[in-house]
Amino acid sequence: MPTIYNIEAGRAENPRRRTIERLEEALGKKFEKEFEDEVRQASTIEGIGEFQDFDPLDEEDWPGEAGVYVFYDISERPIYVGMAGDISDRMKGHEDRFWFKRPIVERASYIAIKDKTFEGKLK
Repeated sequence: MPTIYNIEAGRAENPRRRTIERLEEALGKKFEKEFEDEVRQASTIEGIGEFQDFDPLDEEDWPGEAGVYVFYDISERPIYVGMAGDISDRMKGHEDRFWFKRPIVERASYIAIKDKTFEGKLK
């Protein structure tokens, strides 16, 4: 699973809740609350939301919700920022781009936008 590799390699610093739950299930053990709190605090921008990592080259890992997303290169530099009403749908528009491959796009993260005032801007 690419997501586990990215966590181990230090490329995924803010795993989604779903990923943490799957790891706990696979290991048969719950992570300590302190660990979860530390990850959440490090990935949260006050007043906006929590950044969550996803693998941009794994369609099954694409978030299916509205939000702002960032692609990072192999040097951890942000190289693209986008926003969409459904990030998963928007990702399909990137798949055929010449630059949408490793090492140009190495990892991604997003913040879900649930505020109704952004809905018209995210379409």
